[in-house]
Amino acid sequence: MPFAEGRRIELRGFGVFVVKPRKRGVGRNPRTGTEVPIPAGKTIRFKPGKELSAKAV
Repeated sequence: MPFAEGRRIELRGFGVFVVKPRKRGVGRNPRTGTEVPIPAGKTIRFKPGKELSAKAV
């Protein structure tokens, strides 16, 4: 699985999906207001290609 290996997936004319690291942080429980630790991890990012960006304008 390409995402599990940390590789990028490029779809010509559409865009690129990339796995990026996410820093750890502190969030809040909206119901109680208590602080909740958020662990470091990975997230998927999308960068649109030239053709998709041109059609969106």
